[in-house]
Amino acid sequence: MKHSNLAAILGTSVLLLIAAGAMAQTGNDPSAPPPAQTPPASVPAADQANAKATTATSTADAKLAAIRERGLATPEKEKKDTETKLDATKSQVDKEAAAKGDNTVADRLSKEFGTTADALTAEKAQYNTGWGDLMIAHSLLANSGNTVTLDQLFQMRTTDGMGWGQIAHGLGLNLGSVVSGVKSEGAVAMGKSKADGKVATMHAGGTSSTHSASSTHAHGGAGAGAGAGAGAGASSMHGHSGK
Repeated sequence: MKHSNLAAILGTSVLLLIAAGAMAQTGNDPSAPPPAQTPPASVPAADQANAKATTATSTADAKLAAIRERGLATPEKEKKDTETKLDATKSQVDKEAAAKGDNTVADRLSKEFGTTADALTAEKAQYNTGWGDLMIAHSLLANSGNTVTLDQLFQMRTTDGMGWGQIAHGLGLNLGSVVSGVKSEGAVAMGKSKADGKVATMHAGGTSSTHSASSTHAHGGAGAGAGAGAGAGASSMHGHSGK
């Protein structure tokens, strides 16, 4: 009996050892530590930033392309009429700068556009432009709803050969309102109205030249009185006092 019991015990032990070996080989040994998990590969922060920048650039390019397309589609009559009036105002501003000096005009416009005279002078040199054009660009920029930059405005102006009226139409602004707004800012540049840091509002509304002075956020003085109905709507305007 003793030998038979010993043999049974030995047989059982051998079987247990064989089973344990098999479980170890198949990875099913409950006593074995779990296999190490390989963490998912992470995207480097620089790559994430680059991807976001690429997306932002694509979006900006698409918006700019839409502005160009709309601007180039400005009706010819509206375009000519608007450009003639804007050219007249910017010519007056440039003559004022020639007579009184760049610093005088830069100082007046800096107070209106919330910047410094030095910054405006640097922009004038950077874009190789006149004070009238720079004034119009800043006026449109202030009314663009952050859809464009000053660089993009001058890119459309110089590289694409677009007039300010076309650019304004591309931005979805009413051209009659644009003409009135630019006249108002021209009065500030020429010292006929005081700057108050509030750029004249240019309303949205396509190419219609029908424009009520009473609905425009305009400066007083020579700029605001350009329209025949300016006096009737003076009470609802934002006005600058004349110097």
